[in-house]
Amino acid sequence: MSEQQLRVRLWTRGAAVGLAVLTVLAGCSAPASPVAPVAGNGEQRPPAAKKRVVAAVADEPPILNYTLNRAGAGGERGTTELDMLLNAGLVVADEQNQLQPQLAEMVPTIENGLWRLLPDGQMETTWRIRPNARWHDGTPITAEDLVFTLAVGTDAELDFVQYPAYGSIEGIEATDSRTVTVQWRSPFIAADTLFTTDAAWPFPKHVLEATYLEDKNKLVTHPYWSVDYVGTGPFRLREWVTGSHATLEANDQYVLGRPKIDEMVVRFIRDPNTLIANILAGEVDVNLGRGVSVEEATQAKVQWADGRL
Repeated sequence: MSEQQLRVRLWTRGAAVGLAVLTVLAGCSAPASPVAPVAGNGEQRPPAAKKRVVAAVADEPPILNYTLNRAGAGGERGTTELDMLLNAGLVVADEQNQLQPQLAEMVPTIENGLWRLLPDGQMETTWRIRPNARWHDGTPITAEDLVFTLAVGTDAELDFVQYPAYGSIEGIEATDSRTVTVQWRSPFIAADTLFTTDAAWPFPKHVLEATYLEDKNKLVTHPYWSVDYVGTGPFRLREWVTGSHATLEANDQYVLGRPKIDEMVVRFIRDPNTLIANILAGEVDVNLGRGVSVEEATQAKVQWADGRL
């Protein structure tokens, strides 16, 4: 695929929330060998150039977590897409809106026994984490991280995870290092999305627990949410330049395989005219989230003969 074809494909899918991200993730593979291949004459060929994509979002998120942004200012544009690049949930919706396992081995269902309806009207959902699931710093993702996530999310003194279904949860139990069972007071139809962006991504206990126990009110200002972000997703944060851009690099330890794109630069471009000018100049490959109006897109279409909006 040529660079121009890639640009057209990413821009086309970028109009819908998350689809550009799925394009990035569609070709995950094992990490490429750092050793340059040997040519027929015995000489090593130069290493292949990095695959780099430049994206744009229309706002600069104050913190790198859609859950907290949603509870605060209402959610800056592009934060959801950044979340999907940096984070992974236990399950994720595919392009047909069907749930697929991500950090978890399976999606809880009645058929596989991981979703149980109890005679007294209550229910249980169980997740088992994949054995190779890791935080960006290399720490294994454990059941205790999920217990910690639910403790923080349901803490009435914090109230920064606003998820109505929390009121239906009776408790959570880690049955081993990779398995948790959630007890529900009553049936909830979307219970299998509990540890996703719908409620809250898993929180790293090893990073946040000390602050939570010492002074929970300082939790929301922890550098974890910005410059020291530690996620679980296909890309990890390498650099955050306020007012300019964020640079993400492929996560070699991503649970579903290393992305084929090596680096993503996410530029913060608030002005739609500036965004369109960058697209027409070939400086931006994809727009994530809401960006331009129909009128602005129509004007750009006239000027961009090689692309599709």
